[in-house]
Amino acid sequence: MLLLSFLLLLSPLVHATTTIYDTPGTHVYNIPANTLYLDVCLQGAAGAGGNGNTGGNNGAGGGGGAGMVECERIPVGSATNATIVVGAKGTPGGSAGSNGGNGAETTFAIGTQTMRASAGGGGLGGGASGGAGGGAAGTANAAGNTGGSSTASGWNWVLSLTGSNGGAACTAGNSPGVLATALYTRPGSGGGGCTGNNPGGAGGACQGTINVGGNVGTGNTTYTGGGGGGASYYADGGHAAGANNLTATPGDKGSGGGGGYGGSAGWGFGAAGGDGYATVTPVG
Repeated sequence: MLLLSFLLLLSPLVHATTTIYDTPGTHVYNIPANTLYLDVCLQGAAGAGGNGNTGGNNGAGGGGGAGMVECERIPVGSATNATIVVGAKGTPGGSAGSNGGNGAETTFAIGTQTMRASAGGGGLGGGASGGAGGGAAGTANAAGNTGGSSTASGWNWVLSLTGSNGGAACTAGNSPGVLATALYTRPGSGGGGCTGNNPGGAGGACQGTINVGGNVGTGNTTYTGGGGGGASYYADGGHAAGANNLTATPGDKGSGGGGGYGGSAGWGFGAAGGDGYATVTPVG
């Protein structure tokens, strides 16, 4: 994978212990003695899938978008600790046709500087038309809910990052192409839920990885399929609900949750997105 290759090329031959943070909330990392740099990877949390609906066109919910990943080598200087805030996943709404909640960004702060990995947006709930998939990583997108901040601020560069738009109704989410830099990667966006007892759209894949978006929910004479969740750097997207499976699958490690089914027989909840994720490795 691009990010892993980047870090391996930079890392000297030292035996270091990588600390993983996968629980939402604030964590303090105590920097080991004689550490010169920290290799840090952050994954923003993902959006939840939208809920399906019944009646009308039986619209299904769109899948949630995945969060951004950013990796950097950070000089320690005189600092003795750093603060990591792991973003919490987006959760589904409580009623028919509710939008999925947005994820929250994951951050790493040392001294006066903060590194950020933005979050994915939630999929829209189904209505007369299917719910659009959530945009990935800060996309202000009329088709899907807006994610978190789209600016990633680092020590070596500052770049405005635009995630992929969520898929429209019945349409697959976007799978960004591989970019020139290995410092960050763009995740997949959620696929759109469909209408009229048709299948939804698949979630988008994550660039530069083998991770794929969630499967579509299938449709039949009773059920309309939801959209799959977008894939993150660390995990596949959550699968959508439909006639093949009436329970949408949640995301994991920053991937989007699947969208809920719609249909004449009832509707289903979208699934939660994946929480954020962070790793810190000292370099002597």
